[in-house]
Amino acid sequence: MKKLITILMALFIFSMSAGATIVDDMKSEVDEYNANSDAIPSSLKDMLGNERIHVIIDMNNGSALNLTVVTVDGKIVEFAEMEESEEFEPTLVVSTDEGTARSIMDSASPAQVFLDAYDRGDIEITSPSFTKKVSLTVGKFVLKVSQWLGFY
Repeated sequence: MKKLITILMALFIFSMSAGATIVDDMKSEVDEYNANSDAIPSSLKDMLGNERIHVIIDMNNGSALNLTVVTVDGKIVEFAEMEESEEFEPTLVVSTDEGTARSIMDSASPAQVFLDAYDRGDIEITSPSFTKKVSLTVGKFVLKVSQWLGFY
């Protein structure tokens, strides 16, 4: 019985640290992202430039990681793990899985990996606002045309 409790505790701690690790990894990327925000494609910056974003990452262990991200002029000004009781009114909701999030962070060209994942449907961007939904639809079309013309 003691071994079972020890194993369960180890699994619990491991599952918590997996989420903490990806959050820590993402936090370390925020400064680098902000320093290179001028290299972000303008169509993507227009879509995500001034937003309150709820990011949902389906973790490999079956849990969901909820993050809050606030952007101003394409730069991330706030980034945190969402508290359970926190009220956050997002303008966008971005959903993906841990593998996609890690592939973006580990890439030498994260903007391209993001665009490819978005194009494949591995990243879903939605909004509670009707006008924002229209803007997202137009933005996705612009991204498709830009990729087709070889801009990205």
